[in-house]
Amino acid sequence: MSSRAKLAQRSNRDNATLTRWICRYKESGLSGYWRSATPIQGTALETLLERLAQPDRFRSYGEIQQWLAQACDLAMNYATLFLGS
Repeated sequence: MSSRAKLAQRSNRDNATLTRWICRYKESGLSGYWRSATPIQGTALETLLERLAQPDRFRSYGEIQQWLAQACDLAMNYATLFLGS
């Protein structure tokens, strides 16, 4: 079993989905990937991308959720952040 197939199995995603995500990342980098994969739009997305570029990374989706609420006044469901990743 390939490592991509193992990752697909562990993440409960189809192998084709992972392939699309990897291709999107290779073509456009992290910002291109996030622009097409997330329900976060506009200024909130730009602010999040700037924050993601900083060296002190988020440690969890919950931390991102809290940061979006405080920094962008954006209430995001935890599952939306997790499933959109």
